[in-house]
Amino acid sequence: MRPILFSIFLLLLIVLFYLFQYSLGQYKNYTMTDGNILCSKDLNFCLLSYKEEEKNVEKELPYNTLKKDGMFSVKVAISKTDPSEFILLGSKTIFYGTKFKMLLYLVLLIVCIFSFLMFLLFPQK
Repeated sequence: MRPILFSIFLLLLIVLFYLFQYSLGQYKNYTMTDGNILCSKDLNFCLLSYKEEEKNVEKELPYNTLKKDGMFSVKVAISKTDPSEFILLGSKTIFYGTKFKMLLYLVLLIVCIFSFLMFLLFPQK
């Protein structure tokens, strides 16, 4: 039973550390901005509009991006290195680079480390 618990703790530590590292990387490499998206099933495309620095940027996306007709207010995460790369928040994509998620992964990682240390230092008989 003890080797199984040890391997579960180790696996959980690795996964939480990876998630924290990934969220920190996304937080540093992307900037968040507000935007609007207009989708039309009849025209079979969506038009995304957001501000990047001082200029307005408009991009044409496939209708499958949201699969809903109408105009929506969205958050857009834009890459600092390549402005053509962006993540549309709120559409079935997961963005890990928010302050809340970084704090959540950090707290879970600390709790897991303390419980792992207690597991090693105070074994049950």
